[in-house]
Amino acid sequence: MYGKCGCLVEAWRVLDEMPSRDVVSWNSMVAGYAQSGRFDDALEVCREMESLRLKLDAGTMASLLPAVTNTSRKCVVC
Repeated sequence: MYGKCGCLVEAWRVLDEMPSRDVVSWNSMVAGYAQSGRFDDALEVCREMESLRLKLDAGTMASLLPAVTNTSRKCVVC
């Protein structure tokens, strides 16, 4: 809810206070950043998920698609 409204500070607060965070909780943060046009932050959330050994799923990828296609970073392979 907070992410959809662009209230990402509040969204982080809710995530931090959750006793158990799953991939769906993290995907909400990825989607919130992507929907707010903060694509680099969305990618950073994914990096944090990976560091916590959370398996990214189809929901993560769907949320990331706008972030990957609009990021200002160059592809390492290109």
